Amino acid sequence: MYSILWFGAGRFGSPMVSRLLEKGFAVHLPRSGHSTDSAAALVESGAHWWSGGDVDVYGFCLPRSTDVAQTMEDFPPRAGVEVLDFSTGDPQQASRLLSAAQARGAGYIDCPVSGSTDHGRNGSLTMWIGGERSSASEPCKQIIDSLSCKQFWMGRVGAGFSAKLVNQIIHVLNVAAIGEGLKLAQALDLPRDRIIESLRHASAASAMLDRFGTEIASRDHTAHFRLELAAKDIEYAFNILKSFDGAEISYLELLHEDLQSALARGQGDENFTTFIDN
Repeated sequence: MYSILWFGAGRFGSPMVSRLLEKGFAVHLPRSGHSTDSAAALVESGAHWWSGGDVDVYGFCLPRSTDVAQTMEDFPPRAGVEVLDFSTGDPQQASRLLSAAQARGAGYIDCPVSGSTDHGRNGSLTMWIGGERSSASEPCKQIIDSLSCKQFWMGRVGAGFSAKLVNQIIHVLNVAAIGEGLKLAQALDLPRDRIIESLRHASAASAMLDRFGTEIASRDHTAHFRLELAAKDIEYAFNILKSFDGAEISYLELLHEDLQSALARGQGDENFTTFIDN
């Protein structure tokens, strides 16, 4: 079975590592860097501390593309290694990451994912992949197949990141709409559970309403997806769109401002839904 050196064994990366171990991959983890405590728990479950030996694939699940770039400098991939970048990255940096890998004779594919930690654990993530399946190596295809149930091969490097940002804009703006609607429901003294259940069977139904409707209504912002990371994703998208002359980004601009305000108030470690209480 193929071997993978995994960077980013945090809250979301750990279930993905568990899935790869279950599928028989040899997973190696660095002793330094992101999420060292989580990495130690995974070693107890069958992963290995990396001793510097050869691996087939590098896997990244890090907060930012700058983190990936720095880690590739600290742990340069050897010739023939394939780099799979599962992070929600910056499309504007994808070509630089590809060049950094190719300079060492390695490959690079951006393949961000969508789903919960349970989806990561049971291999049912949705994945956007910046390339064509026909040109991917066998180790990459087997790893991607083990982690995802829905794959969308987007044809070129960076297109995976780009597609994920489209998802993130819709994802977070959907939560903003849910928050505004539920504020009206509260102002009109509608029964909370009944209004949320009714919306799930009406045209307002959405995955975000199913996942967060009750928590939004009760102002429970226990972290599932930290606001700091949502703000980073929207920052990527906002910077890309504002670079186009004449682009209309009024809703995105307001969302960007709300998220930055929440960060300034120290809410970065709360669930991203906390911004709707601004």
